[in-house]
Amino acid sequence: MDLVVERSNEPPGLTGGICRQCGFVFFPYQSLGCERCGAFGQDLTLRTLAASGRVRSGVIVQMGTAQIDAPYGAIEIELDDGPVVRGLSEGPQIVPIGAAVVGQLDQDSDAEAHLRLWFKRAEAN
Repeated sequence: MDLVVERSNEPPGLTGGICRQCGFVFFPYQSLGCERCGAFGQDLTLRTLAASGRVRSGVIVQMGTAQIDAPYGAIEIELDDGPVVRGLSEGPQIVPIGAAVVGQLDQDSDAEAHLRLWFKRAEAN
């Protein structure tokens, strides 16, 4: 995922785009053409999307990777700004469908210091 990394207590921004012709919001940003109306070029502009939304689906993954130890949660999130993205959840737990989540950035402990985007349940107001 392309990230706009700003060190603050606010959720990170995701670099997406918007079509000036039809208003379609998409992630990640790409300049090939609007998925809805086919507009391209200057009709597609960058837009920072809030890393917050609601869980559409989720699963606990039992097999790890070189970068992620198992078990871990993988969720699909409908962002408040529109697009649907997939991400990691906080810990190996089920996040209920419909739960509000916000994105967080953590720095990996490996020597290359990668940033990892994951989603945690939003605080109830």
